[in-house]
Amino acid sequence: MPRKFLNRFPLLKTIWRELFYRPAWYSDGEDDFERLFKWSDDPWNFQQSRYERERLQFLLQIVQQYPHASILEIGCAEGLFTSELSKISKEVVAIDVSPTALVRSKQRCPDVTFLHTSLENFSSDRKYDMVICSETLYYISDVAGAIDKLSSLGDYCLVSYIHRESKNLDSYFIQMPLTQYTIFEKPYWFWKRSMKVAVWKNNGSGFNERGTST
Repeated sequence: MPRKFLNRFPLLKTIWRELFYRPAWYSDGEDDFERLFKWSDDPWNFQQSRYERERLQFLLQIVQQYPHASILEIGCAEGLFTSELSKISKEVVAIDVSPTALVRSKQRCPDVTFLHTSLENFSSDRKYDMVICSETLYYISDVAGAIDKLSSLGDYCLVSYIHRESKNLDSYFIQMPLTQYTIFEKPYWFWKRSMKVAVWKNNGSGFNERGTST
């Protein structure tokens, strides 16, 4: 289906994405994301959804409660949230597995450093004030390993995920010494949409295979 046509009808795009282009969860499906962004601009309707705009502003407010002179964003997609982060931070580095998404990100945020890599393959010889992994953790197969990697990269780490993934992800955070754990919820048509946000200060703790702190 043509991109221009889909961009005019967000609901149709959402249905089409869920049926044919949704990346598999907990699968490390890098090719799925490239296919998704080639298929459509703004596949999650970030720019047209009131909920998404308010959700990102809520996250931005949380980020500003912690040191954020340098930020690493995991899974930046087309850079919509990245552009907001660049307004409050002196240095933003953002990574994504989709080259197509990164091209659009660079056009939106020319002053940000973008890297084509996954979290697993990303390496850095320094730590950032804040590492952000928003709505990305459930696309990674090794969740515990991802949390360990996030902790190794930042003094503070922020993870957000949709509420319906609580049964899969809550256990990874419930025993952590979090500095903040909150829920963002908004009515959307006839139902509510919500996400959970976990923030922690890195203390070098790791995770065993069950996802509990060691």
